[in-house]
Amino acid sequence: MVMGKRIVVTRDVSFEELEKRYKAEKNPRVKLRILIVWRVKEGISTTRLEKELHIHHSTVGTWVKRFNEKGFDGLKDQPKRGRPPKISREEFQEVLEKNPRDEGYPLEAWSVRILQVHLAKRGVNYNRRYVYEKIKKHDFRLIKPRPQHYKADPEAAKEFKKNKGIPS
Repeated sequence: MVMGKRIVVTRDVSFEELEKRYKAEKNPRVKLRILIVWRVKEGISTTRLEKELHIHHSTVGTWVKRFNEKGFDGLKDQPKRGRPPKISREEFQEVLEKNPRDEGYPLEAWSVRILQVHLAKRGVNYNRRYVYEKIKKHDFRLIKPRPQHYKADPEAAKEFKKNKGIPS
């Protein structure tokens, strides 16, 4: 059996710092990577970590090496390559912040369908569900106008709200 080199944490980091970062981390993948570094720093072997954490021993080496080179930032996922977006985040944000009336639509607020049509005019074709997801990612919410009946009494509505719907 060939024995590999022992994996060691060479970056200067205290157990307290590792524990603090571990407890504060929200991303479970990064949290596992911090735990790997922590356990290696304690002197636990890769074979034992492989069994404890149900990961391959080469994974231990990968994350300790990345931590030694880049610190805690090295434990975060790197940006993935892929198809570039059809419209940048900033451009989409600008469109959302504009009033649809300024763009020639007879509305006070964007609807998913109108926004989809508007983007298509700019050469950006997204399906309606994806437009809705992008709106949510930008922390915008779709609003629906609340129609008011033409015979509604505003004073009665105020009284109703004030009494929380309990008749007086």
